[in-house]
Amino acid sequence: MSELNEKFLSLLNTTNVSFCAQHVVDLFVTNEDQNAVDYDFKLHRGKMESQKNNTVFQFDTKENTILREIYDILDNKDFEINKEQVDCLNNFCNEIVKNIELNLKDKIREKIRSIFKVPKEIMLMEDFQVLSFNIEICPDKDYVVVVEKQSPKNITTSSVSEELIAIQDETGKDFDQIIKEKKEAGDNNYKYVIKATKKKYFYQCRLDLFVDYSLRLPGAKKE
Repeated sequence: MSELNEKFLSLLNTTNVSFCAQHVVDLFVTNEDQNAVDYDFKLHRGKMESQKNNTVFQFDTKENTILREIYDILDNKDFEINKEQVDCLNNFCNEIVKNIELNLKDKIREKIRSIFKVPKEIMLMEDFQVLSFNIEICPDKDYVVVVEKQSPKNITTSSVSEELIAIQDETGKDFDQIIKEKKEAGDNNYKYVIKATKKKYFYQCRLDLFVDYSLRLPGAKKE
């Protein structure tokens, strides 16, 4: 067994499960990136309309952490993962889920309540399930380009996002400069472009939750 393989398996131990579970929850609680957490739920008269996973927290690993060590090995071109290692990694991630479910999910509850600014008496979150945790290899470009246009109705122009990325990679210019030069050159595809920004799209780690966001409205009887 190679040194990389041995190190990879040695990281996937019970002690590190506890460290990683605590780390994931700490990151959730201290997170300030609005794009990192996706809340996807609907309420009808204060009640949940769906029971599917509805809260996703995504983040990149941090330097000098166990998750970064695991990720770096997975991303190493010299590392060839086999079925045994896949099974060990899946089990490790499942144990992180169990640890958060049993010991740490109250901290996530409180963070969510603080975000929505709803007291515990109104948003009970009694049904709170930690569904999965995954470590995923990101592509070299972990973002998408969001292009803002201000064009008249019934006028359609071609997408410029891929061209913006290509020009930036080749020249190192920022999007504002590229757009300015394209406009000055009379490129009609940029005529109505206001600005372009990068939005991070791929993350190295993902935590999936189901949270019952139902509200106990004033005067409602407890079921």
